[in-house]
Amino acid sequence: MMMYVLKRLGLMIPTLFLILGLNFTLVHLAPTSPIHTELVNIHHQTLALSQSTKMPMYQGADGLSDEMAVELNQRFGFDRPAHERFGLMIKNYLVFDLGVSFFKGQPVATLIKDKLPMTLIFGGLCLFVMYGVGVGVGVTKAVYDGQMVDKVSTVVLAFFYAVPSFVLGVSLLVLFAGGRFWQWFPMQVVFDVANLPFLQKITTALYELFLPVIAGSLSGVAGVAYLTKFSLLHEKNQPYVKLAKSQGFSDGQILKNELFKNAMLPVVSDMHMVVMGMLFFGNFIMEVIFGIDGLGRLGYEAMVSRDYPVMFGLLYVFTLLGMMVQLIFDVKYQYLDARVIYT
Repeated sequence: MMMYVLKRLGLMIPTLFLILGLNFTLVHLAPTSPIHTELVNIHHQTLALSQSTKMPMYQGADGLSDEMAVELNQRFGFDRPAHERFGLMIKNYLVFDLGVSFFKGQPVATLIKDKLPMTLIFGGLCLFVMYGVGVGVGVTKAVYDGQMVDKVSTVVLAFFYAVPSFVLGVSLLVLFAGGRFWQWFPMQVVFDVANLPFLQKITTALYELFLPVIAGSLSGVAGVAYLTKFSLLHEKNQPYVKLAKSQGFSDGQILKNELFKNAMLPVVSDMHMVVMGMLFFGNFIMEVIFGIDGLGRLGYEAMVSRDYPVMFGLLYVFTLLGMMVQLIFDVKYQYLDARVIYT
């Protein structure tokens, strides 16, 4: 096992290098750049100033002078060759120096550290609902397979599985956040629980994150429920279950002691992907829709403004965390299933 872990850790280095290199190339081949974004902002600010003061626009607003072009290139680091910028980025990343945001003016590591707690709270709640409700519904469907409870829940789950999460999120805003009908929940997640008592922190977070958690987890609840049900039904036909019944064990005892554990193996095998999806990638749009000040929203703003240090810093952290989470789950899975042997 130790050799397997060391081998996996060693493979992380070229994997990180390859992913960063590929994205660096693709991003720098894009038709726009931070300089273009900055010029658009300067033009809009100048136009607004001229309209408010009724003064003619200064000549520089019509074009980019050579002095300004040099200054912007130096500011964003584009006065250096691409390979030199990439090499410097990799060198700094080895010591977790992720650079400074082009437009926020703050270290990228600080931005990620400040936004990470909100993303973890939101993603953690989504995971809790997804697996807590999904496994419970899946077990119920397996126990009452073919009965009315199973049939009705299948229709409901199919609906939530088919509806995209962002459509569900917007619908919940319209229905329950003052869009058209009831205003039971806030439209934007704006709570700051830094100075609140512990219990009030929990209640405030649950209240303001209720709609985004529902929108972000219902599709996952359906997937977990289906997988749990089919795994349980598959295990029910295995010889060890028939043997246990012949020995006088009740269905409840078999489900609790043997059946449930074996049926959860397929659910656990994909959990590392679900964890990374929920904590970071899967709720990207939810953070934008509901105004959650987390890493997803930070990444969205960075892509819109072409804030390369933030984009690559997030990619580096996400990739590193993803590989570590996958390694942890692989090691844990061997303890759950003795048939799995890593070499």
